[in-house]
Amino acid sequence: MKLSTSLFFGCIAVLFGITIVSSCTNTEPIEGSWQGNPTSLIIPYSADATSTTTLSFVPEGNGKKGDVDISLVIDVRQATDDIGNEAGEVPFEANVTATATAKGSYIFDSDDDDDLIIVLDHSSFNVNVDPSGVMFGTNVTTGQPQAVLDSLSAATADKWRSIIGQSARAEMERYSKIEDIKVHHGSMMSCEIDHRDFSFIKI
Repeated sequence: MKLSTSLFFGCIAVLFGITIVSSCTNTEPIEGSWQGNPTSLIIPYSADATSTTTLSFVPEGNGKKGDVDISLVIDVRQATDDIGNEAGEVPFEANVTATATAKGSYIFDSDDDDDLIIVLDHSSFNVNVDPSGVMFGTNVTTGQPQAVLDSLSAATADKWRSIIGQSARAEMERYSKIEDIKVHHGSMMSCEIDHRDFSFIKI
C-alpha cells in the first residue's frame, strides 16, 4: 500500500512538472505570413467594402516576440459619385482596390501565452490606391477618350485614398490583441480578435 501511494504521488509530481513546462513554452509557431478571409468593412460613401488581412510574423530569439507587418487589401464599390461630383456631371459607379500597410512589433502575453499583443508603428502606416486598378461602370467608359478615363481614374484613386485611410487605421487597431491563438497542422491558424473568431491560412 505504501509503495502504491508513493508511486501515485510520484506520478502526480511528474505530471505537474510537465504541465508547468508546457505552460511556460506553449507559444504557437506563428512565423511566416498568414492570410484571413475577406470580411465586411464600413467605409463612408461606399455601397459595400471588404478587407482581406495578411499578418507576417518575424520572431526573435525564443519566438516569444518579434516584428510584424500588417497588410489590408480593401475592395470598395462606389455606387454613384456623390462625393464631390461637379454640377451637371453624370453619377457613376466605380470599383476601387486599396492596399493599407503598417509595421510593428509583437510579444506573447506573459499571463496567457496563447494571446498576442501587437504595437504598431503609426508612422509606417500607408495607403495606396493604384489608378490603373480603378474600374468604372459602362456609362462612364462608353465613348470616352483614354485620356479622359486616365484623368478620372487618378482623381477617383486620390479621393478614395483619403477616405479609406481612416477606416483602414481603425481596422488595424483591432489587431492590437489576438487571443486564443492555435496553429493547426502548421498551415491554419485560429484565433479571436475583438471578441470574434477568425481563421488564417499560411501563405
